[in-house]
Amino acid sequence: MEDFIEGNIGEQKLQDGRLFPKVLLPANNSQKERIAAVLQSITAEENKAWIERELHECGAILFRGFAIKSADDFNGFVEAFGWEEQAYKGPAPRKNIVGRVWSANEAPLHQHIFFHHEMALTKEFPSKIFFFCEVAPPEGGETAVVKSHRVAAHMEHNFPEVVQHLDTNGIFTHTLLPKKDNLGYFLGKSWQSHLQTNDPQQARK
Repeated sequence: MEDFIEGNIGEQKLQDGRLFPKVLLPANNSQKERIAAVLQSITAEENKAWIERELHECGAILFRGFAIKSADDFNGFVEAFGWEEQAYKGPAPRKNIVGRVWSANEAPLHQHIFFHHEMALTKEFPSKIFFFCEVAPPEGGETAVVKSHRVAAHMEHNFPEVVQHLDTNGIFTHTLLPKKDNLGYFLGKSWQSHLQTNDPQQARK
């Protein structure tokens, strides 16, 4: 695509015959300097369709070097794709920054967040997720990603009886939510915030 150049980072891995994640860089200086130029590239139908195909094939795309400097810029970038918004209904305490942009988690930096599927405990979950870093933490803070089907294949090969049990019986989850929001814990959203009601009877429904 003429609006993007494929790049490389040291952390990329060759998986399933494709580099993971795919890295896209600006093809011209306008994309590095003006958010309007970035949005113009994204909203072009042929570009948007190509990006979606590449995302499906490789699993993750890292956009690096573009003029996305603020939460407002990032919100415009997300909306330029025209994909339907999925409301967050998970247990993590998050804060709305602007538009469709939310903080990843309000817990302290030392809290370790393990690999997980976004909103895996709900019936409706997003098919795509965007991440953006406006201010990098003093250390750490990387967003690690893993291909779920490779984890599943590893489980099927090494623990077939566990996979068979899960296929047959499914999983039952029981979530305990605190009475008040606990920002010291990465799953610290209260039942009031999680269920969007202060009425216990309504919450039980």
